[in-house]
Amino acid sequence: MATQLKINPQDVKRLVSHPDRDVRAVLAQKVCREVNSLELSAREKEVVEEILWFIARDAATMVRRALAITLKNSKNLPRKIAQRLIRDVDSVAVPVLTISPVLDDDDLL
Repeated sequence: MATQLKINPQDVKRLVSHPDRDVRAVLAQKVCREVNSLELSAREKEVVEEILWFIARDAATMVRRALAITLKNSKNLPRKIAQRLIRDVDSVAVPVLTISPVLDDDDLL
């Protein structure tokens, strides 16, 4: 049974615009926990992917690491984002490299 995605629009706004990386990292983790806990509809997957791209492109390593750690074993992590994360610094790449179900052997070469 699918449950509706409940990401607070204010959290997303703060996530993409807040100047403090610590705040963005906490918000990234909060959003990713929500994403990880659900079966997503096709429309929800599109929305989630847009939000996750903002996180994956954040200048602060700790924000990208929050994404990597929280969604490292999630089937809801879009493959293209996982591929980007595994090419990041070790603290971001390693969690996804070691356990992500969305990567295949070709991604690991």
